[in-house]
Amino acid sequence: MKKMKESAKPVHLRKHVAAVHIGSVGFNLLHRKAINAAIWFAQQEAREIAGGDLESYLNKTDGIEVNHSINFKEFRQYINYNSNDHEYLKNIFRDLSQLAVEFDLIEGRRSWEIMPFLSYVKFANGMITWSFRSEIRRSILDPDVYAKINSEIVNQIQNDIAFALYENTYRYVNIGKTPWLKINTLRQLLGIAKDAYKETKYFTRVLKQSMKQIQKVAGITLEMEPTGKPIKAVRFLVRANQQPDLLIEQHVVQEQSDVEAQLSHFGFTPNQIADIFNAYPLDYIQSKINFLNKRARAGGIRNFAAFAYKAFEDDYVENTFTPKLSKTESMPALTAKNSRGDKMSFIEIFAVATPEEKDSMKRLFESAFRASQPHSLNKREYDYAYNQLMNNDWSGAELKKSFEEYVEGYVFMRATYSSEIRNRLKSAAK
Repeated sequence: MKKMKESAKPVHLRKHVAAVHIGSVGFNLLHRKAINAAIWFAQQEAREIAGGDLESYLNKTDGIEVNHSINFKEFRQYINYNSNDHEYLKNIFRDLSQLAVEFDLIEGRRSWEIMPFLSYVKFANGMITWSFRSEIRRSILDPDVYAKINSEIVNQIQNDIAFALYENTYRYVNIGKTPWLKINTLRQLLGIAKDAYKETKYFTRVLKQSMKQIQKVAGITLEMEPTGKPIKAVRFLVRANQQPDLLIEQHVVQEQSDVEAQLSHFGFTPNQIADIFNAYPLDYIQSKINFLNKRARAGGIRNFAAFAYKAFEDDYVENTFTPKLSKTESMPALTAKNSRGDKMSFIEIFAVATPEEKDSMKRLFESAFRASQPHSLNKREYDYAYNQLMNNDWSGAELKKSFEEYVEGYVFMRATYSSEIRNRLKSAAK
């Protein structure tokens, strides 16, 4: 792999959620940092080799264990490892190639997998070479649902439990809380052995110390909410310490769970998504998403964002009468107080949106698009659109259609931003 330029110093790692929510008893802080470094350097190398067509490259190498390499100095810099003790780092890699890792402990309904992280490691001539198991390589190199890990933040965390707790909770900052985690599952996620911190008071103390450290360096505050006596499960309330600006506040962050991504396709804001999670159980939410996807494919609904909201509020189900929702109907948001007025078209919105706003909406659309299939596309259309996205072909009919619908719903569901766009249109018409 080419030497990494100083200006290209890594900041964000796209880490598949299955590789975030892992059972990792036996891993220390350096194990976890080494995993992230191995993923990041491999992703950069794959993109260089692919030359802009990562999908084709991954298809050609599917099922093959491909080696990745980086010089020892750059690897040490990424993980802030200041020692020249190569033997210790060799032991870290030996563990990563031998210790079984249980993947996707939180969202394992998709699949259950257990295997070592690495299948091959070599230290020679100042270089580190490794390969991932072929079963997980595609997900590692091109994750469809991922956590966005800030390497500068995690490198400030000083113990393995806080490191694991940060990675397992940060992705829920927009929802505001994690799922309920059984104590044994939480211990696995944090890499805590069964015989360590057996008494609840000691386990709780360790968690609080880790939460305090995360708040200090990571910009988020965690609050633990236990249930049962003795404690049988916990969840963490997650909130950002700083108030984001107007544009950031109103959109969905790039990492999303499957359900979040599907809701964002319908136009729901982060606050609205959080309210939905607070108001309804997950099976109800998924049933409504399934219903909405079917109605979208059937067509005939002009203002789908309004219809999606009503589906949750009024519990629409299949074969029920569909209220007439005109294109001009305004809809109060779950958390907003302002009325939006008419739904605006993509052409109107992009005529007055700033370049920064356009770029932001495009990035958000790409994130939601990668995470789940838009409701307006069937499987074949989605495959076409996905290839268009991979080739950066924004003129492709399927991708263009999906993006325009996303932008219209995005603006419609955001009262403050919608009002701002409307004012710009009025000023432009004068």
